[in-house]
Amino acid sequence: MRVTNDNGKVQHAEIKSGNSAIMIIDEFPEYPIMQSPQSLGGTAMHIFLYVEDADALFAQAIDAGAKELEAVQDHPEGDRRGGVIDVSIVYFS
Repeated sequence: MRVTNDNGKVQHAEIKSGNSAIMIIDEFPEYPIMQSPQSLGGTAMHIFLYVEDADALFAQAIDAGAKELEAVQDHPEGDRRGGVIDVSIVYFS
């Protein structure tokens, strides 16, 4: 699946391996969640990791020294998601 805006930038693309989705976007600097990890001083990827308890894993990552990128919250598409920055950016949903 691939969704682009009027300028041809990828707003959302997905490939699946088994029941795991790999989501890909172009950088949109005006949205913190859509900045590239390279722009944020990290690696060249975001990881969305689907887990049983996003809140608990988010808290564990913060306690281990990760920095909050986005607080865990419910999103309209049904995900409960938050983001942290460490060596790379990881989202828990």
